[in-house]
Amino acid sequence: TYSRPLKKGRDIFSATGLQPYGKVWRIGANESTEIKFYTPVTIGGKQLAAGTYTLFAIPNPDNWTIIINSQLDKWGLSYNQFKDKDVMRFEVPVKSLDTVQESVAVTYTPLEGNANGTNIVIGWDKTAVEIPVIFN
Repeated sequence: TYSRPLKKGRDIFSATGLQPYGKVWRIGANESTEIKFYTPVTIGGKQLAAGTYTLFAIPNPDNWTIIINSQLDKWGLSYNQFKDKDVMRFEVPVKSLDTVQESVAVTYTPLEGNANGTNIVIGWDKTAVEIPVIFN
């Protein structure tokens, strides 16, 4: 569950962009992005129990830190109020897109070499990351 803000000609990921490097982002807008797993998974190489979690990222030029948090139903970026509820953090590399993606999108692609997995792909502007997920 996530909102899809638009680029609208703005600079998105940079030192001074709408989403500055090194700052926590709720991956979208409005209410914090949530993800639900119906079975235990291995995500970013770490074990995660089935459940619903809030998903955040800290974008940087070469990688993003992905944050899985247990606090749900939060409006806006109030991450600092509940960062003690982080379940895990891990890094994923940044991929450059050939064309501008006008709105935030979360999609899925097959996880190469593993029929029990998928990549959660988060993209906006000319930037994307893939979060590998294996269903246990």
